[in-house]
Amino acid sequence: MNARILMNCRESYQVLSDYLDGELGVVDRMWLRGHLMMCGKCRVYFEQFRKVHELTGDPQPEDLPADFEEVFAEVLRRWKGGE
Repeated sequence: MNARILMNCRESYQVLSDYLDGELGVVDRMWLRGHLMMCGKCRVYFEQFRKVHELTGDPQPEDLPADFEEVFAEVLRRWKGGE
């Protein structure tokens, strides 16, 4: 991240997971907190992201069902309109 007073929305989205995992440096934490204070849309997004992060924890590949790739591929196919 470059040395600016406030980060933009895209930069804030990119560091949310590291922030919630306690892996963000002091300066970047301050930038993120400053941005969240100034940007209502990012505050809403952060709260939603925080809740999903809290609910999902830290899933590992072995936590996924055996047919995950097949099911996910089908979901993507349908989402792209290939029903």
